[in-house]
Amino acid sequence: MDFVKFAFSRLWRCIVHLLMLPVYGLSLILQKDNNLWVFGAWFGDKYGDNPRFLFEYINQYSQDIRPVWLSRNRKVIKTVRQLGYEAYYTYSIRGIFYSAISGVCVVNQWMRDVNEFVPQPIIVNLWHGVPLKKIGYDVLIDTNAIPHRNLRKEVLKMIFPFKRYTEDARLMIACSEEDRGTFSTAFGMSMENIKITGYPRNDSFLRIAIIHNLLGSLLCCMLQHIGKKEKQILHKF
Repeated sequence: MDFVKFAFSRLWRCIVHLLMLPVYGLSLILQKDNNLWVFGAWFGDKYGDNPRFLFEYINQYSQDIRPVWLSRNRKVIKTVRQLGYEAYYTYSIRGIFYSAISGVCVVNQWMRDVNEFVPQPIIVNLWHGVPLKKIGYDVLIDTNAIPHRNLRKEVLKMIFPFKRYTEDARLMIACSEEDRGTFSTAFGMSMENIKITGYPRNDSFLRIAIIHNLLGSLLCCMLQHIGKKEKQILHKF
């Protein structure tokens, strides 16, 4: 019975992936707005963790960036709106549209936190904890299995070009040099794409500019991929 459920869920996901290909194709021709950032957390089911604190910080202190929270949980959407912020159901018309035109997405797991079928040019992974245990590739006892896993990912990307993985993030953050090294080996990421800023959720406790440092790293990353007009806007922040 469990096998039947597993097989059915896999088949259904494959069908959904195929149906979303035209949506992904449409998103490629839409102009991106680098000042529109979509946020999500915990597979789109919760409003919390590091993305929430960065989301609220931007809402309070930035006039140039438009943050939008996406969720599959209607209660979460209601909660965020009651706080006075902008939020939409992930697969609503507005949710899909804003996913398609946004230049940045901020998550703490992977793309299912927002909309996995419409990836943004810049993916920021704020993660959700300190790696006290082995994660990612480091879990694999047989290192020879890594190339096979990478090949599987590349094949899936050829079939479903919207697929993105943790290592596809343009920016990831860590709390220490040790954590930075762990993330690098666990996800096959370049050390240059992992910045030591601390976690936004700890900002109020440590009373240091964690979020400000994070935004600095992110904006530097963005400046490498946008034009002069957008650069002038970002320098105001």
